[in-house]
Amino acid sequence: MHTPGPWTIDDTREYLDKACVRHNGIVVCSFLDRCGFAKEGKANARLIAAAPDLLEACKRLLAVVEQLTLDSPLISDGHTAAKHARAAIAKATAP
Repeated sequence: MHTPGPWTIDDTREYLDKACVRHNGIVVCSFLDRCGFAKEGKANARLIAAAPDLLEACKRLLAVVEQLTLDSPLISDGHTAAKHARAAIAKATAP
């Protein structure tokens, strides 16, 4: 089980970390800028901070797509999207 959201970005730390992602004051992950990649690290931090929200959105969309009826003109695209959503959810929640 992952640390529940919401996750927030803290880029005010004064020591080695240039950015970290937190939940209730606990660091979920941190990024070091020893090689001059601060911009990329902060972009990664934003993506990681959004992970719990993205997972929840994916689960909700999958539930809707799975309700499509066979006579829906979107059924083919819906099943393809559902396949990708299931794979992403499995990747995010695998032990």
